[in-house]
Amino acid sequence: MDEMERIQQWQYYISSYMRVEHTEGIVRSRLQKVLLERNLPSDAKDGADGEGGYTPKPLVIHEGLVVRICLNSSKMVFEKGTSDYFIYNTTGNRTPEEEEEHKAKQAFCRELRAEKLKEKMVTNNAWMKGLSHEEVQKVNNEYQKWKEGELLPNGLKIDQDQPQQQQGVGADVAMDG
Repeated sequence: MDEMERIQQWQYYISSYMRVEHTEGIVRSRLQKVLLERNLPSDAKDGADGEGGYTPKPLVIHEGLVVRICLNSSKMVFEKGTSDYFIYNTTGNRTPEEEEEHKAKQAFCRELRAEKLKEKMVTNNAWMKGLSHEEVQKVNNEYQKWKEGELLPNGLKIDQDQPQQQQGVGADVAMDG
């Protein structure tokens, strides 16, 4: 096989690959699935294995991804600022009861994520490592006082007898002791 014939075969394969239809010359039985079956609707899992399996119809298709493939190394390079996307109707034909159940599940998951975030970012923060509960509580209390305007960032109390315009840097402060 000469170099020109090889290049033509490669170009044909790439053009076949880029089409929406199945890639010609590829045996479908040897392919692996590229999506998780758990993400398919339950009625689609039964027919997903065969040729006539579940094929959702997208509402919007945008094909603007520019891909370049090196002939020598087969390395794929994606051009910046280009993309492909498909938008599907994921709600399907839900009954009002199913829709309420779905909304309740979403609310529960949202609350669970918020609790996990609070646990990671507030309750068990990195600066708390090696500190006792009392030390952490003291720092948190000082932060709350600072946030409410009762303390300066360095732990000094603001003198409440001074007028507002004189408070701040250079104002009379009393040492916390």
